[in-house]
Amino acid sequence: MVPTTHRETIKVQAKRLRNLFDIDLTTAKYVLARGPYSCANWADLCTRLDQEPHLQGPLPLAEL
Repeated sequence: MVPTTHRETIKVQAKRLRNLFDIDLTTAKYVLARGPYSCANWADLCTRLDQEPHLQGPLPLAEL
């Protein structure tokens, strides 16, 4: 499955982080939201994506 939205792309990033560090998905989402995206939590990140559809910065990480 190829991600087609920013939200799907970030979910893929969280799953990759989970697998890489062998942590649960909730923790991976939190780390991703707090770290590269500088959000308070996963819900805050999703809200920002809904408000700013062209969020720049770490999104290209999913292409690595």
